[in-house]
Amino acid sequence: MLNVKYFFCNPYRERAYVAWDSNNQGVIVDPGFWEDEIQGLYDFLDQNRIIPKAILLTHTHFDHVYGVADIKRRFGIPIYIGKEEKTVKDGMKMFSELFSMPVPDMDWDTEYVSEGDVIPVGEASYEVIHTPGHSYGSVCYLDRKHKQMFT
Repeated sequence: MLNVKYFFCNPYRERAYVAWDSNNQGVIVDPGFWEDEIQGLYDFLDQNRIIPKAILLTHTHFDHVYGVADIKRRFGIPIYIGKEEKTVKDGMKMFSELFSMPVPDMDWDTEYVSEGDVIPVGEASYEVIHTPGHSYGSVCYLDRKHKQMFT
């Protein structure tokens, strides 16, 4: 069984998730945490002894990535996004300014994923499903064994 905790982040109330297994290995999904919010994530991880193994991004709109650089620096874990999302990531400054929002720290490398790729994390295996629409490179992550999907 996987456990899931969600957090509301930033003024857009974007929903970030932590999912972890019985061995306390987990993923952080769409961490849109602002600087004054991210300590709540770290406290939760510490209190529950959760070991983050990856960041999964459904897409790279600014409200989903504010906390990525900080989490990457803290844990050194891989960051996964759909390969078609590269142009959105590269255009973050313009996109953020269009909405009068702060530009996220984009100083992080990513591992690009495609339809059908599988990301194993502990007892879970997240299958990548390309779901363009909200963003051209949007993806969902489906763990069939635990019947759980992050969209």
